[in-house]
This record gives sequence, C-alpha cells and structure tokens, in this order.
Amino acid sequence: MAEILGTELMDKDDKFTANMVDVLLPLSEEEIKILPSDAPDIIHTRLLENWHCMSAVYKHNGKIWTRASAQIWIEVSDFEYVARALATICRDLVQEATGSQ
Repeated sequence: MAEILGTELMDKDDKFTANMVDVLLPLSEEEIKILPSDAPDIIHTRLLENWHCMSAVYKHNGKIWTRASAQIWIEVSDFEYVARALATICRDLVQEATGSQ
C-alpha cells in the first residue's frame, strides 16, 4: 500500500507489525491544514460508500494514516484496491479544498 501511495509505513522496522499495518496517506502537512478537520471521517465514509471497502483512517502527529488489517480471506489485490481508492480520495479532497481540478 505504501508503495502505491508513494508514502511510508509507521512501523518502518517491522517490529510491531502482525496482521495490521499503518500506512501514511499521501497528504502533505500543507494539504492537511486546508482540509476540513473531519477529513479522516470523510475519507473513511468515501471508502465505504463510493469504493465499498474499509480501512480505518485516523490522524496522528499531524499526519493522516490508514490502518489495514489482513484476514485469511483478504488477497493482495484487495490491499492494492484500497490503496488506489485512498490515493483517489486524497487527491479529490485536496482538489475540493483548493478549488482546482
């Protein structure tokens, strides 16, 4: 997911990762400042309603992250789908906040 999003994992050393992973969303500090304060909730809702998938989205240390959980029925393609969805949602949110297309 981090590779698709062009970001990084919270646990860079993989010491605390089991079946969940925290991935930074592709939003700069400047972009986060112009987004609505409920941006994590907006991202989460759009994932559910528009993309029909789920990954927790939360703010931590001034950045917005997602936490994805691996289950036995989840395939790599599911993580790739969520990452592409998150990239699109983040891009759209920034465009809406700045009024650009």
